[in-house]
Amino acid sequence: MGGTHETLTHGMDGGARQQAKPPLWTRNFVLISLANLLVFLGFQMLMPTLPLYVAKLGGQASAIGIVVGVFTISAVAMRPLVGVGLDRWGRMGFLFLGLGVFILSVLSYNLAGAIPVLLGLRLVHGFGWGAYTTSSGTIAADVIPAARRGEGMGYYGLSGNLAMAVAPVLGLFIANRYGFGSLFWTSATLAFLAIFLAAGIRLQAANNTAITVGAAIPGGAGGQAPRGKTAFFERSALLPSLVVLLVTITYGGVVTFVTLFAAQRGIRNVGAFFTVFAVVLMATRPFAGVLADKRGFRTVLIPGLLMVGAGMLTLGLAGNLAGLFLAAALYGIGFGAVQPTLQALTVQLAPPARRGVANATFFSAFDLGISLGSIFLGLVAQWIGYGGMYAVSALFALLGLAMFSWLEKAEKS
Repeated sequence: MGGTHETLTHGMDGGARQQAKPPLWTRNFVLISLANLLVFLGFQMLMPTLPLYVAKLGGQASAIGIVVGVFTISAVAMRPLVGVGLDRWGRMGFLFLGLGVFILSVLSYNLAGAIPVLLGLRLVHGFGWGAYTTSSGTIAADVIPAARRGEGMGYYGLSGNLAMAVAPVLGLFIANRYGFGSLFWTSATLAFLAIFLAAGIRLQAANNTAITVGAAIPGGAGGQAPRGKTAFFERSALLPSLVVLLVTITYGGVVTFVTLFAAQRGIRNVGAFFTVFAVVLMATRPFAGVLADKRGFRTVLIPGLLMVGAGMLTLGLAGNLAGLFLAAALYGIGFGAVQPTLQALTVQLAPPARRGVANATFFSAFDLGISLGSIFLGLVAQWIGYGGMYAVSALFALLGLAMFSWLEKAEKS
């Protein structure tokens, strides 16, 4: 954790680096961002439609929850292993492995005639998702210049956010109009096209010589981890990972219960909540990244965490569509500022040879927070209702702020 306060407060050394900004929109960065857009389109198409497919196979609400939840569990289990592999054996091989498993799993959904079969396929699909997202995020961190890391991670994250705004509607249209078979083929095809884009990426070693596909990355581009004792957790990633876990607990409550909450209060067109959220998120990310690079990470994280809490409180009080939109906008600003900044901070604090494990630690906390939020906040909602549940979820944002401030003070002393 050494040097954390310097990084949080100042980000980068402003003057000299700002005079001659290194290029961000390189061939590698464009390719990994476009590939990520395609994969997330294929993934987000399944989010609102897979529960319908489970119901078609005869599954009840409990089965839907298990089918959705086992995916996250397997992804979390896979990430630490992939993180170590990325640092020891390179990035691209794991990227292609994850995409291959993704494609085969989605196509196999067509053959699932029973819930247990689909459950097994979701387990395998989660492994592929964990491998892909960990390796893709690490590659993006490799190709983004350090002086523009906050900005770059913000733009990289836009690919997933854009998919979030478009893919659910597209997936529902395809499933309703052409059937689930066409939906699964479309999802798999998007991931297959991402392979061709990713094949054009050429990572660089410390001496600027090109790295062949599948090779390990020495030195400054991510490095091979030193041989010896294998660690599946990166200590330098503790601060951003704990904070993002607390933030994504609130997100788990949003994605799982906002539809039920709106129906309970008689609010229609709740789908527009996610559209407003995604649009504001996309608008916030680049601005927050530039600000983090210029003024330091804490300048973005502190107001961002406060906005997450404000969004949750507003959502709990919302009684009409306007209130729902306001909550979505506040939450989108906060989440759009906090998540990419914490990811950039994770990369910034990690030793180059441990960058893959650091990303795995961060994304594991991200996924775990969503799962914990869905389960814990669901129990809270049964006790005090959805409005009270969102008020309670705001406390997790404040807890994240308190933890961030406490660890920052501990670093100073």
